Amino acid sequence: MMSENILSLFQDFLPSKVLKNENPTKYFNIDGITPHLIVTPENIEQISTVLRIATKNNLSVVPWGGGTKINIGNYPAKLDIVLCMSEMDKIIEMHPADMTVRVQAGTKMESIKRSLIKEGQLLPLTSPLESRATIGGTVSANVSGYHNLIYGTSRDLVIGTKFVQANGTVAKSGGNVVKNVTGYDLNKLFIGAIGTLGILAEISLKVIPLPRQMQTFLCFFSSISQALAADTQIKQLGLSPTTSFILDTNSASHVDGYKDLFQSSTVLATELYSGSSGMQKRENEMVRICHAETNSSCQIVDSQSAQSLWGQLSNFGHINHDDSALLILRCGLRPSRLKQAYDSILAELSDVNLPISAILQQSLGLIRFYVWSGGPIPTPKSLSSLITRIRLVMNELEGYTVVEQCPAETKYHCDVWGNPGNSLNLMKQVKAQFDPSSILSPGRFIGRI
Repeated sequence: MMSENILSLFQDFLPSKVLKNENPTKYFNIDGITPHLIVTPENIEQISTVLRIATKNNLSVVPWGGGTKINIGNYPAKLDIVLCMSEMDKIIEMHPADMTVRVQAGTKMESIKRSLIKEGQLLPLTSPLESRATIGGTVSANVSGYHNLIYGTSRDLVIGTKFVQANGTVAKSGGNVVKNVTGYDLNKLFIGAIGTLGILAEISLKVIPLPRQMQTFLCFFSSISQALAADTQIKQLGLSPTTSFILDTNSASHVDGYKDLFQSSTVLATELYSGSSGMQKRENEMVRICHAETNSSCQIVDSQSAQSLWGQLSNFGHINHDDSALLILRCGLRPSRLKQAYDSILAELSDVNLPISAILQQSLGLIRFYVWSGGPIPTPKSLSSLITRIRLVMNELEGYTVVEQCPAETKYHCDVWGNPGNSLNLMKQVKAQFDPSSILSPGRFIGRI
């Protein structure tokens, strides 16, 4: 259907200011595919109208928050309408005494956190590029950030949602209080579903008190093995890190302000929280653990520098950032096999003859590998072949590999989610219940559903 014909379907039902079909900018393309119509709804009723008309006319709809995570997922099988949530950006209500907040899905992460700080509270979700990233996109992509080690993920923090189904029906799940046990917990279905089951309109979240004492430590080691051993000791001694990242020696050049300091070292970056007391004891333990390893050292980072550091690690390698990775692979497996996976996959990636770096999160059993532009870019087929080989390695280690970022053309040669296994039939049934006409982000999720 032509753009003008699609536009005409909505003109009698929606204000002209929310409709745009003339020369959609590159900003709204998804994997090189440009939509016919951009709709910027101002309320949940307009979202309902869009989906009702789209379902009736078999038009596909993809939600768009800040665009910072739109690269996650397979290429859309069809792209008629982008539903841009930028006008639904209000904090609806805050309940400091109940430690909850309810916001519209298009609200920027930075805006939510800034408002909560005034109440002495914190939303412990972190998303790349938070000045643009929205809470709806963060939840839909199941991005939890660097605090999930102690505070949990989106699944733990989202307590209620209001969403619009494919047929335009407005529904809700959960509520605005933490102890809510009414009905089925549909919230978790929408977390990580990247807009394939419904359009999130409002989200209720639980928050935490703003921590009074946080301290960031940088520990420098000569090998990944030493850093992993020290990280294990920190957990075993009960030092309660809120987060812990291990950066390999090739990550230094991508962290501004730390290039000289990180050079030729494997770096363990850890943040500790001790409430109102006990920090000095924890500092002493950190220094002792670090100095137990050969050729190692430890440094405490001041609060301002720490904020910059964790912000850079949150943004590390993501698209639309000045230093964007060509390929990002998220590999998950048992923490005890992390070093084996790191060595094996690094050997496979060396074939591309491009700069490679990795960040490990041992407690979560995660490694993210980053391949940077710095030479001839491999063909889509060769990148796909490389991803297949890495998945074979991970299968042998009983792990998985998700492609978080890659050139659009590569997605035509591989499924970025990998093999869904026996769960695919169940996911197809869920999709059929919520979106029987398959108009919501078609093809973008696991198994291209």
